[in-house]
Amino acid sequence: MQSRSQAQAQAQPRSGTQSVERAIRVLREVAARHESGARLTDLAQRCELDMGTTRRILACLVRERMLNQRDTDRRYLPGPLLFELGLTAPSYRCLLDACRAPMEELARRLQGAAFVYVRSGADATCLARHDHVTIASAWAQPGTRKPIASLAAGIAMLVEMRRAEADSLVKEYLRRLQAAGDDRIEERRRMLRRSRQFGFGLSDGKVAHGLVAVAVAVRDAHGEPFASLCFVSADGPYADNRLQRIAIALREQAGFIRTALAE
Repeated sequence: MQSRSQAQAQAQPRSGTQSVERAIRVLREVAARHESGARLTDLAQRCELDMGTTRRILACLVRERMLNQRDTDRRYLPGPLLFELGLTAPSYRCLLDACRAPMEELARRLQGAAFVYVRSGADATCLARHDHVTIASAWAQPGTRKPIASLAAGIAMLVEMRRAEADSLVKEYLRRLQAAGDDRIEERRRMLRRSRQFGFGLSDGKVAHGLVAVAVAVRDAHGEPFASLCFVSADGPYADNRLQRIAIALREQAGFIRTALAE
């Protein structure tokens, strides 16, 4: 979760940190493809770097064990040092502990799967998953990272953000879709419109083909949305009143989690 000091640091003028920022950008892109692995050419394109610079950054990250390179296809994967460093983040351990029982209860009561996501800059990352009724495994696993405007769990945080910040994130996401020639732009715009109308993240089965997702934000001590709870079911589509009832159940558990984190 983002602290106030992190937010202040991001607002400071940047000087002499270009190489660090480039390396972090590469790490993010590899993490987003942690299951299939990332190719050098794709990383260079997505990070908007030339091949030589990207290759040098990757070589350094492999040496430092931040990344691994798979022998069979030369794709890059997250390395052991990333996991080791992650173990030292107490705030996420507390969040996982606080979420475990509420999310198991939601998955059981609503007969589906429940997910915890956290905001990571312009992305949303799956932190935990609890299945009562099995949903397609490709939907999301812990570690799955997606643009925050691309899925209900991320949009749940967007609808609770200051509008200017949310609009900036959405604009950049749609720009990247258009640059990639993605034909789902109108579907994504519709998902955003519907979510804003309802006041929570909503994917009604037309984006994720048959899977309905409802998500609400979890706020930190400063009132900022830093995480979300998401329920996914393959039993949709649902009537509007059913969607509202699911959102109420999610908000109830979000309140319990926020209280637990404050103790």
